[in-house]
Amino acid sequence: MHNITDILGHFKQNWSEQLSSAAITQACQEAGMRWHDSALNPIVTIQIFFLQILHGNTACEHLSHLTGMSFTAAAYCKARMRVKLQVLCILLERCVEQLHQETFDTARWLGHRVFHVDGSTFSMPDTPELQAHFGQSGKQKPGCGFPTAHWLALLHAGTGMITKMLASPLRTHDMSKVVDLHPELRAGDLLVADRGFCSYAHLALLLHRGVHGLLRIHQRMNVDFTPGRAHVHPGLGNKKQRKGMPR
Repeated sequence: MHNITDILGHFKQNWSEQLSSAAITQACQEAGMRWHDSALNPIVTIQIFFLQILHGNTACEHLSHLTGMSFTAAAYCKARMRVKLQVLCILLERCVEQLHQETFDTARWLGHRVFHVDGSTFSMPDTPELQAHFGQSGKQKPGCGFPTAHWLALLHAGTGMITKMLASPLRTHDMSKVVDLHPELRAGDLLVADRGFCSYAHLALLLHRGVHGLLRIHQRMNVDFTPGRAHVHPGLGNKKQRKGMPR
């Protein structure tokens, strides 16, 4: 069994094998890109970008040394900006599809494929367009902070791989976008999440797909399945006596 350091080392030594020229060319063509056969064409640029990420987002000036090629950091940045986002999305989807077939049926729990979903945030360059769409933290004064996006991700528990991610404006609740991740699940899967995803509606939508949900109960919700437990009927009795009692 390899640890993440071994896997990363293998990627660094065989980085060109992970994204073949044929696969990148096909993705670029599907995205409607056209290019000249130059040193930093889209195929080479994407492979260098992959190498840059594997080396901890190393400086652009360092890439010519890693690749053994002769180009400036400015030329590489311009070449990367010419690559359409759709190309990267196509490549990501196909990598995930391949791993779905190869590994997602392994590391099951009691026969179920297990997935985690959770939300987070990330910042980005301070441009008017990004500020207008994503917004920024209310703790920062206007003009002083960076745009911040809300990020929702679905992870396969067996491999730790992110199978789907969604970016939304900062003030987006996790629950409002989680349904868009449901198509990635199939009947018999188990979705694990925190209390932010726990609601009757969410459980109903999961059950409609045949998916199991393991969701932490909200801290203010009383849950007690004891037969004959003390409870109250809404609208009856003294309010003080009903406080804190399950319905």
